[in-house]
Amino acid sequence: MNTLAQQPDTSRNTVLDIMKGLGILLIIYEHCYAIDIEFKRWTMSFVMPMFFLVSGYLYHPVENRWKHLQKETARLVLPYIAGVTILAFVHFFVRHDLTWMGWVKWLVSAAGTNDYFCHYLPHWNSSVGAFWFFMALFWCRVIFNAVYTFAGKWKYIVLTLLATLGYLSLRYLIRLPLCISEGLSVMVFFLVGHLFRNAQTRYNQSTETTRHHYDLFGTIVLLLLFVLWCWTQKNSEMVCGMGYYKHHLLNILAACGMTYIYYWFCRGIAINLPATARLLTFAGHGSLFLLWIHKLSLHTVFFGLSVFGIPLPPMPLYIAFFLISQWVLCLACQLIVSQSDILSHFFGIYRPKQV
Repeated sequence: MNTLAQQPDTSRNTVLDIMKGLGILLIIYEHCYAIDIEFKRWTMSFVMPMFFLVSGYLYHPVENRWKHLQKETARLVLPYIAGVTILAFVHFFVRHDLTWMGWVKWLVSAAGTNDYFCHYLPHWNSSVGAFWFFMALFWCRVIFNAVYTFAGKWKYIVLTLLATLGYLSLRYLIRLPLCISEGLSVMVFFLVGHLFRNAQTRYNQSTETTRHHYDLFGTIVLLLLFVLWCWTQKNSEMVCGMGYYKHHLLNILAACGMTYIYYWFCRGIAINLPATARLLTFAGHGSLFLLWIHKLSLHTVFFGLSVFGIPLPPMPLYIAFFLISQWVLCLACQLIVSQSDILSHFFGIYRPKQV
């Protein structure tokens, strides 16, 4: 706790920043195609849901829904459009077939590829793509806030129904443009994060005897969820962007339980490894930008290497090259961009107050 107390700026939760910063590094790890899927499942089972859980935990109602919409548009939609436009230009410029229709197609599908069949506009045949997270988070936050501030005592029922319908429609029925279906599908994690924040508030206000009962109950539940997570990561698969959870509710419960364990792991880093904590906190301050620049470089640099026939090193060396180059590039870009007030504001990079 002394380590946390030494932080000059207490306006943010350091542990949550570490969770996001380490989470981005784990996502880069997941995107290395050369790593076996069995190893990736350990992180795939909870890392992406963790971001929505943390976002829900930090959520505070905004009564002015129009102002909230403007803020989320500036923070998420504009970087989304910028990323898709750059990626589309590079891709189509290299292939010499840059068209307006191609750009629009990528815009509605987050720069989707042809790997999966889409239910909407099937003749376009595009799946959700590189920047799906930005629009999914946008719809999740905007719809959640609109319902929360408008539905009154029915808000949790409505939010649960929306999350359920979003997941079922994405998996079985239709994929709506601009990642609307993805935003509704992952709202379940956003809702769990928000409910956990409310439960934590009630816990802090309860008597000492009641807290002991809560602690015992919470420990038992946490152990059960950990066992469930160990089972699901071995026997199941979770891909948030595709709305795919092989064992449905079990995946969701395991992801929530593992996120809580992950919180305590990151809290241990904050207390016992101050140097590592500072690096991960810095990454957490610009987690959205790091994801943005990672996806952009992943689909341009490595795409260019394959197009121009540049040979790649053998697999063990390639994995090391991929991870180190991506981690260094993303953090270096954040360090440069964070020096600009305009770019920091555009990408939502948090800069600690100087004291």
